[in-house]
Amino acid sequence: MSKYSEQDKLRAINYYLAGHSFRETERALGISWSSIKEWVRMYRKNGVEGITKKNRNYTGDFKVHVVEYMHTYQLSSLEAASLFLIPSHRVVDKWEPCLLRGRGTGTL
Repeated sequence: MSKYSEQDKLRAINYYLAGHSFRETERALGISWSSIKEWVRMYRKNGVEGITKKNRNYTGDFKVHVVEYMHTYQLSSLEAASLFLIPSHRVVDKWEPCLLRGRGTGTL
């Protein structure tokens, strides 16, 4: 279960978009500015769909595809996560070393 609901995320996004800084939003709502920044980025890129809960079970093939795409097009993990609607670039950051070590799709 996510620590913050979709409603919490939208409240933070809207507060920020109303002209407040990330730090002001953090202080007002008690949510870390880095989380708010990531939600705003996903919201701007993909709308509400970018912050909604989705199936978080990714197949090995999907993980390989994301990492290979990231390397082919020289994307950061942040850009790849946004493109593939993965809620956090940290997830992609965990997949990349596994693939580069040659573990294959089964253990990613």
